[in-house]
Parts: sequence; C-alpha cells; structure tokens
Amino acid sequence: MLTGAGSSIPFGYPSTQNFTDLIEANFKADPVVSSMPQLSNLFDQVISDLKGYFINPGIVTFENIYQAIQDVMVLKNMPNDPKAYDEFRPHVGASHELKAHYTNFTIIDGHMAQNLYLTHLLQTFLDQLSNVSNIDKMEAAIRYLEKNSVINSFTLNYDNLIQNCLISHMTGFTPGKEPRSFDQSLLLSAISGKRNTHCHLHGSLKWGFPMSKNPFEIHEYDSPYEGVNASKSRPSGRPAQRGETLPVSPVITGMDKTELVFRKPFYSNFLALFRSLEISTELLIAGYGFSDRHVNMGIEQCRISRPDVRTYIVDYDTHDEPSSYIHRLSPDAWKSILPGDPLKSQAVTGFDGWWEIPGIDQNGISTSPIFLWLKGFDSFCMQLYKSGLPT
Repeated sequence: MLTGAGSSIPFGYPSTQNFTDLIEANFKADPVVSSMPQLSNLFDQVISDLKGYFINPGIVTFENIYQAIQDVMVLKNMPNDPKAYDEFRPHVGASHELKAHYTNFTIIDGHMAQNLYLTHLLQTFLDQLSNVSNIDKMEAAIRYLEKNSVINSFTLNYDNLIQNCLISHMTGFTPGKEPRSFDQSLLLSAISGKRNTHCHLHGSLKWGFPMSKNPFEIHEYDSPYEGVNASKSRPSGRPAQRGETLPVSPVITGMDKTELVFRKPFYSNFLALFRSLEISTELLIAGYGFSDRHVNMGIEQCRISRPDVRTYIVDYDTHDEPSSYIHRLSPDAWKSILPGDPLKSQAVTGFDGWWEIPGIDQNGISTSPIFLWLKGFDSFCMQLYKSGLPT
C-alpha cells in the first residue's frame, strides 16, 4: 500500500499548494525574518526566480522553494573551494546563471533562510493535524485490509494518519521507550516474515534528533509534537564531501529526493519498498500523483516483471472517467503504471464506482489490468469495508 498527499486531504489536511501558502505566511511572520530584511528579500528573490523559470508558475510548491534555497547555498559555495570533488557536488546545471542574483546575500543568510524555512515547514504540518477529522472511515478501511491481508504500508506523507490506523506493524525503529533508534534488520525481517510494516519514505513528523544521543541520527518519538520539537534543535549540516553540505532533516523535501534517500533510515525504507514489490500479490496506490521518479521506477518494474500482481489506483477525478484521469498524468506516470487504452475501460460488474483499464501486451511487455477508483480516498474507504476490492 503506497499513499500520497491525496490520502490525507479528504480528512482535513491541506493540499500541497495550501501548505505552501501557510508555510510562507509563517516564515514571513517569524520575528527573526522580520528583524532581518535580507532573509525576506532572499526568499522573495527565490520565489521570483522560480516563477520566472516555470512554464506554469502556479505550481511552485514548498518543495520547489526549499530546493531552490539549497541550490542557492550550493552556488555560493562552489567557486570558493578549489579542492571540492565535483563528482560529489550537486549538479545544478544552468542555475549557475542565478549566481548574480544572490551576490548581496551572505552564506549565513542562506543557512538561516534554509533552517527557518524547514522549521516552519515542520511546524505548519504539525499545526494542521488539528484540522483532521472523520478518521474513523480510514480506520475501518485499514481494519478491513488487516483482516484480509498482510500490509506492507509505505507513505510519502509526513503525517501519521495511516500509521495511527494500523493495529500492529513494524517500522524498523526498536520497540520500547522513546526516542527509538533505527535497526534495518527489524524491518526487513518483518517483511520476510509476512508481518505488517509501515514506512515513511520521505520522513515523518515523529522523527527527530535527540541531543542525549547521536545528534545526527534520526530517532522516532511517540508523537509528532515531540518529533518536531526534537527537530527544531537539530544540529547544523555536516560536510558530506568538500563542496557540499547536507542539511540535517527528519524529512526529505525538495526535488533531489533520489539523491537524498541514500541516508539512514530512508535508504532502508526504500529497500523495504522494493522488497515488498517483489513479493506482494496486490499493489494499492492511493492519493499519489506519480511525481517521484525513484518511487515510479519501483512501480514500473513491478508492473513489467510481475503481471500477476493486481494493481489498484485510488485518486480523485472531477469527471470520474479513466480517460480524463490518465491523460492528465505526466509521461513518467504513464510509463510507470503502463496502462492500455483508457477508452477501452469498463465499469466493474458488482463493484460500483470501480473502473477496469486493460493492461498492455506489446513489444514483449505484458501488464495486468488496472482497477481504478476516482471518487477520492475517503469514499474509497467507505466502499472498501462494504464490498472489498474487485478481482
């Protein structure tokens, strides 16, 4: 089970764009930012450059913003260290041309902006948990799945909504008193032993950095409140190689996730995802917009190499029509799920609301049909414990 932002939005959590606006407002209202105009000016310059670069400037999100601030920091450092190892430095390509836009800002300005933005990102996600309601629908759906299947759950969200609904699961963090350290063997052995698991692929609000232990090592806390508080006191980034500094963070955000996932425990969670895709009999993808290529690669390989796996996609489409949904996906998403002709889709007999899109059988590639629900994750949850999944 792979869940994205669309699995939380129906229960009161803001959309990515709404989160972007909330984080910006909180960042601008920060007393430090108010007292240091250069921080606000740097932020505004980043926004201006992003909107000038994007073909559709309306899609600038908090991930783009955080990534751009990181890139600015890389640009300011790169010419100053002749001993840097180029192969280990972020490749920001044409954005070198932006250097002239940031000559008036210091490295300290950049680090402060980066740290403050991440702090407000975490706090904003934490604050918005209070708006979540009607979670009983999700709980009923998860109970149904637990009763009928072994669940290997993977979420791209920072929130703990899915995790709270699971009765019993292994995360890879050692059981017992918080803060809990991570042990990869616990997670992988649970998957091999056919026990329920849950992984935050891009991080969790429950993760933080306890100063009483290794301050650079992510630990799990009992609640998002405790995790975010422990992350606010996170240590500054440490050099990974000359010419680059990795910011210490309990979440992976920005557009370079493919590189960042090689840190603990993110790397172990992705090993678990790929292992699960090798052994699962059903793949349920809910509320995911297929915007992360490192995730898409696993889905694509599963669709190609294991055509016997039943694939279910749960999302929302205004028209509730497969062609409408499929044609608004990116080319990478289309390539990942490998559907056949959506015009040949049919309603599934006996399972109201479900569509079946045929798979493909061409050029030596054969994929299974896709069962598609386009009425949103909340209505899917209500329908699931009433009639189950189509087969």
